Amino acid sequence: MERKLATVLFADLVGSTELVSGQDPEITRRRVTAFFDAVSGCIETHGGTVEKFAGDAVMAAFGIPQAHEDDAERAVRAALGIIQNVRDLGVDARIGIEAGEVVVDETDSTFATGEAVNVAARLQQAAGPGQILIGESAQRLTDGRIETEDVGPLELRGFRRPIPAYRVECALDGQPQRAAVSAPFVGRESELDLLENTLSRTIRDRRPHVFTIYGEPGMGKSRLLREFLAGVEGATILSGRALPYGEGVTYWPLAEMVKAAAGITDDDPMETARQKLIECCGDEAIAELLGLASGVMEAVEGERGQPEIAWAAREFVDELADVQPLILVFEDIHWAEEPLLELVDHLAQWVRERALLIVCLARPELLDVRPGWGGGRAHAARGGRGRRRPDPGHAAGADRGAHRPSAGRREDRPPARLGDRPHLLGGSDRLPVAGVRRGRARRHARRSPPARLPDA
Repeated sequence: MERKLATVLFADLVGSTELVSGQDPEITRRRVTAFFDAVSGCIETHGGTVEKFAGDAVMAAFGIPQAHEDDAERAVRAALGIIQNVRDLGVDARIGIEAGEVVVDETDSTFATGEAVNVAARLQQAAGPGQILIGESAQRLTDGRIETEDVGPLELRGFRRPIPAYRVECALDGQPQRAAVSAPFVGRESELDLLENTLSRTIRDRRPHVFTIYGEPGMGKSRLLREFLAGVEGATILSGRALPYGEGVTYWPLAEMVKAAAGITDDDPMETARQKLIECCGDEAIAELLGLASGVMEAVEGERGQPEIAWAAREFVDELADVQPLILVFEDIHWAEEPLLELVDHLAQWVRERALLIVCLARPELLDVRPGWGGGRAHAARGGRGRRRPDPGHAAGADRGAHRPSAGRREDRPPARLGDRPHLLGGSDRLPVAGVRRGRARRHARRSPPARLPDA
């Protein structure tokens, strides 16, 4: 037996008794089978494992056998997909979710047992039709990614004390709303200087730069980025996160950026979203291709193809960067599919005479898929030092116009460690920081920019 941290999901068909009563058994069987297929499909799409079917209920686990750092978020997003999909079938579901320590026994058909399993089952029973209730641990693990409403401690059968419960409202796209970090940020001045220096070059030369921060999970990539962005003034900042699961997520980060720039919310009707896109893009053809922001990405991708989407994205970015410097943040880009990686490279090469800084957060495995990322193409520069893979928070800078290092020298070396004072190769000088506000009260003197677009 083994102890694991997992997230457990229970989904139940609402009104199954009424569904069975008075209907032909074959019709009932087809509807129940369609329900099970819809539930199983959402669970497996988000990386979960269906444990068992019990009557008209489904039990699933996220984190068994394969664990992910966002298993709780995967479970909630799967639950939201289940609610939507079963409604399309003309039925409703109620769902309960909780995370916690479970005991796994591969020889037992019921492979997960523990308090999280019992809490999830009872929360499912307490949920109303079309509702998703999650426990305290699941809420804490998804805070900033999932919007919830506290429904107060619930008296659940089998528990001596009331159990805290939260009702899921929706999933939040874009950059998560994190609580303020009170711990001081120390020992990363060189990396902050490198980011600021790259932004300065971007603004001075008016040409795109790509800056990739490498590091293992939990090593401070996001904290470094937040410290940098907190000091940026007079620039539009849009961010999106690549997802490792789900359907139609190839251009998900771009969709999040487009939504933020156009002011599109998940509640907007399709026509309203379309009008906002047209106003933001200034061109109906571009808005049509960027319709992914309003949830029609699959249709656009299938009908028009990758080159047309790349063209629309380039025109969209060019328009925003013409107003004021633009920073695009691609989080978790190691999970990105090939078309998105090609899109980032396309923007870096073909956006001309614009102050565009593309910042990517990645784990070292990105270099297994794309060994030349950032520094492998012509007119690119890479930080390099020592023969080792990127370590905690490695920062590698690349720009479209820098000189390429000579072949056979430092070009083939892996990027530097975060603590090794990484640097840009290719003859770039250290520049005074422009466009960044820090404790040293440095300022970039330029005309007042137009009204700032909404940040992601």
